[in-house]
Amino acid sequence: MYICECGREFTTPQGLGYHKKYCGNYKEFLDGGYKCKIGSDGKIVYIHREVMEQKLGRKLKPGELVHHEDEDKLNNDPNNLELTNYVKHAKHHCNPKRMSKISYLGAKRGISALGSKHPNSKLNEDKVRRIKELLKDGQSQSSLGRLYGVDRTVIRDIKFNNSWKHVK
Repeated sequence: MYICECGREFTTPQGLGYHKKYCGNYKEFLDGGYKCKIGSDGKIVYIHREVMEQKLGRKLKPGELVHHEDEDKLNNDPNNLELTNYVKHAKHHCNPKRMSKISYLGAKRGISALGSKHPNSKLNEDKVRRIKELLKDGQSQSSLGRLYGVDRTVIRDIKFNNSWKHVK
């Protein structure tokens, strides 16, 4: 057993080493772009959430989020922080004035771009039309997946119209 000066116990020296690197209330570090610290209970404390709790005079409830109005994750000024929930926060970041129509519709569905405009797409509209034709002719999903370099689940989603719905 490995024990830190703060009293937290670890089963491996690596865990203790990582913890000691950030242990203490005044050692801040970044996690996902947000300022953090290790709390007295050994858990990660996000500074912006702590500032909002001090501003409200209570702990945050489940489902409450803290939004940085200037979208600078490092600016934890109380006047820059706004209490919101998941739905309002998603709507703010899914502003149609800031996005193209396709990106906006995709973001509402949880994806950033549709079809071949998606940055990770291996397929385009012509290939999907051909896949749909081959599926009608009885070609297997696995063989089409190998042929086009995608997983068979991608072909299944095309077959059952779960993706690439805009291609007829």
